[in-house]
Amino acid sequence: MNFTPFAYFNPTLSTTASVSFIGTTYSAAASVTYTFTNVNLGGSGLCVVCVHGEISGLSGRSVNSVSVDGVAATLATQVSSGLNATGTNAAIFYIRQTSTTGNVVIVFNSPGVSRCLISVYRIQDNNSDTPYLTNSSHVSNGTGRTYTFTDAEINSVGICIETIGLDTVTGVAWTNATLNYNVGSAPLGATRTTGASFTTTSGGTRTVSVSHTNSTQPLAAAGALWK
Repeated sequence: MNFTPFAYFNPTLSTTASVSFIGTTYSAAASVTYTFTNVNLGGSGLCVVCVHGEISGLSGRSVNSVSVDGVAATLATQVSSGLNATGTNAAIFYIRQTSTTGNVVIVFNSPGVSRCLISVYRIQDNNSDTPYLTNSSHVSNGTGRTYTFTDAEINSVGICIETIGLDTVTGVAWTNATLNYNVGSAPLGATRTTGASFTTTSGGTRTVSVSHTNSTQPLAAAGALWK
């Protein structure tokens, strides 16, 4: 009797997502629309664009849109804080694309912001482009923020960012996430923005925190998980 070999497919198996930090770029000019040309996107995959914005003397700003090479990205989460005469914003957008480099356009609501920094991440082997958990918060001042992701699943990837209103913040450190950047969103030689990423090796609640010296100006924090 002859038997025909066959491959067994297990529908419960899934890929394991990975996340890579690609880089940052910024503009110190005040504007409503920022166009960053030839941005390193890292190649094919889910491109995650994180936006940090700050404006002095006005309420918090919102990001109206993000596009990559003319194609609109999707908002994962954003938060704005307009306290203590300074407005800060932290936003996370995502778009599937295939390019190594591209033009990224950020549009804020009027009258725009005083400076803008973006960071780019690349996620691969994810099962869904839509994040299944998000987290955002803001406060008038403080020494950091905590991100709590309830019911996080195994083999997920996460990205967390924070926009800091004060120029002289030092000692930035992340817990339960890997620091990816800690830079100023203007050429001031001081921290204004920071971001980190992580993967989950078990399910359950995942708590991530960022700490730094006290800022007397507002903090805006946003995070998202993919699987």
